[in-house]
Amino acid sequence: MSGIIRIFAECLALIFTNLLKNILTMKRKLLKSFLLAALTTMGMAAQAQSVFNGGFESCTPTAEDQNTKDGLAGIDYEAEGWKLDQQANWCNSAAFAFGSTTQLNGVTPPATDFDGFGGNGMGFTVGWSGTQTYKSASTLTLPAGKHVLLTYVYNANPTAQQINSKLAFVPTEGEAFESTVGNYPSGQWMVDYVVFELSAATEGYVQIGGQAVSGGSGANAKFFIDNVELTDEQGLEDALLAIKIKKVDENAALVEGATATSPKAAPFVVNGTFDSNINGWQRTGTFQNNARANNQQGDFTGYFWENWDPNPSANKMYQTIDYIPNGTYMLRIAAFVNNFADPNNCQFVFANSDKTFLTTGAPTFYEVWTVVSGNTMEIGLEQTEAVANWMGIDNVSLTYYGPGNVITQAQAGQHKVDYDAAKAEAKALLEDPSYMHMAITEEAEVLYTLYTTAEPTTPEGYDEATLALRDAINAFKAAKPAYDSYVAAVEAADVELPYADDAILDAIDNVEEPLTAAAAQAAANTIYKLLRQYYESNALATGRAQVENMSNLIVNNAEPTDTEGWTFTAGKFRILSNESWTDGQDNNTHSYFDSNSWGTAFASQFTQDVELTAGKYLFTAKARGNGTTTYQVIAKDKATDIMAIGNTGGIFDRGWNDWSVEFDVTEAKEIVTLGINVETGNSGNWVSFSDFRLVKIAEISTGITDVTNVQNRQAIYNLRGQRVEKAVKGLYIINGKKVVK
Repeated sequence: MSGIIRIFAECLALIFTNLLKNILTMKRKLLKSFLLAALTTMGMAAQAQSVFNGGFESCTPTAEDQNTKDGLAGIDYEAEGWKLDQQANWCNSAAFAFGSTTQLNGVTPPATDFDGFGGNGMGFTVGWSGTQTYKSASTLTLPAGKHVLLTYVYNANPTAQQINSKLAFVPTEGEAFESTVGNYPSGQWMVDYVVFELSAATEGYVQIGGQAVSGGSGANAKFFIDNVELTDEQGLEDALLAIKIKKVDENAALVEGATATSPKAAPFVVNGTFDSNINGWQRTGTFQNNARANNQQGDFTGYFWENWDPNPSANKMYQTIDYIPNGTYMLRIAAFVNNFADPNNCQFVFANSDKTFLTTGAPTFYEVWTVVSGNTMEIGLEQTEAVANWMGIDNVSLTYYGPGNVITQAQAGQHKVDYDAAKAEAKALLEDPSYMHMAITEEAEVLYTLYTTAEPTTPEGYDEATLALRDAINAFKAAKPAYDSYVAAVEAADVELPYADDAILDAIDNVEEPLTAAAAQAAANTIYKLLRQYYESNALATGRAQVENMSNLIVNNAEPTDTEGWTFTAGKFRILSNESWTDGQDNNTHSYFDSNSWGTAFASQFTQDVELTAGKYLFTAKARGNGTTTYQVIAKDKATDIMAIGNTGGIFDRGWNDWSVEFDVTEAKEIVTLGINVETGNSGNWVSFSDFRLVKIAEISTGITDVTNVQNRQAIYNLRGQRVEKAVKGLYIINGKKVVK
């Protein structure tokens, strides 16, 4: 019996709501007639008739697109009751037909007026602090008392809401009564109004329009107004209620059919993943950092919203959501605090008065169940005592379970919903191509085992299985960077250098394939260390017999403290050590030469002359750079281009790689120029280099230029600075020159 009564009550409520909407629509349509009748009684019918074309139906709508540029004024409608008043460059205004394709500075008017009918509205676009207004073509006299001037506004600019409303009653003498609205929400109708009280009968004008807040027209609302009305406080309440009903109806349509056992995702949270900075969110308290960050993991993904201050304080991070259908909701939100209260009675996520206390300081998902009864909800993270000084939230969403309080029924069904969602995420991860290199790992095995386990049959079983799946999902995702590092190390080690110690490659091949994230990171570190040793062995040609290390002939060749021994033709070179390379023994404390073109571009040769005997030589330097036009390691008449990859990556970290050039000395004794050739090109480029090494790799009989086939062999390097046997496709350095294959 109680079910029948509930259904009957819901039917009555629906009938009453529709009846109320129809009454309000009729009331607005008849309002101008009522107003004219009232003004006629007070002897002001003539003024009212000439002033109020409040729906702009007497204005001929423009058939041409209205844009902005220097000198445009807008269209005047004085004969129809609205006189163009204030005008500015880069502003425009005109009457538009609802539903037309005629554009107002790149946007079109809404399909219908607020009530769903056709007709006309007045469109405004403003920019660069400009003001564009109309005033009623003739004055009207209002009696003493309280009045309300209102209009319906639609902002068609999807990317900007700011505007200074210029809706006002302007007495012929004295101060104007002006709206204080500074924001028109995008893509929806709203009521703009001003309430004012007159101590005596007052003559004045009605004014409509707007002023740009900042920036050009694209940074301000582009809006259409309709139904300019003078009414009383009851009329204002009716208008605001009509707006509320309309918006609630629109949002209710988005979750239509939701039930306790078949909920719907409720798309009412604005910017819940903080892809649009922190738009839509507010906070209490003052913080040095109130912005996005991406330095947390766990249940945070990508950007999250952080509040940080040196001193902890009680505060709240929240969003108010209006005009949503009443009923049962579940808030899902990931939250973080750097200092967790234990026991915790002051840090919680909330939805209206319902809250869930945090159980850890790490980024973790929480759920809050609530029943909305006033078509509004406030959600967020709150700390009521000064414990944490760093708080954050991410991945905020709402689920709707239908009208009324159905929390008990919804929670019973939610056990399976949560489990199914976790299984779906696990399946997506296991099938994700970007995780394929983790297929044979302990993390993947755990996740796959849980995914293929038989589905539970009890609420408790669902909860336990869901928790296990979530833990495995998080562990699987958290392990990916370590395996990515391992794969990158293996790929980097797929190289053969002509003079390196091949035993080091054998050691790399013997690194055991990892099955855990910890082992993957350790293996990556080992491979990179060995790989650095491999490159260093190539620079000293330790993989070849009868090699002579001649590096000591280069003055100040490594760990420089000044530029002694070196000459340079332009620029200014300094000694730095703050972004050193990591060598084959994991030492990352080295000094190096550095120069930049912060002030202006420059070209320079940084060189040293060395006397050498006849032979074949290998000259190597560690180098890195950013955006250079020409950057080479040079020896005698030979040069090898250096890939400037910035200050990240590289075999030796922070952008550092070894770059080598081979050359011949054919005379018994010869002065050879060694060093770096650089042309920075654009201002703002920089270069760093050091650790010059020189080895004689073969003897040459005096006067003979080509004893071996070494010079005919192509030296091919990829973007990582790795020597490869064959160029397949992409950008390479071949025999010291950049080549695109």
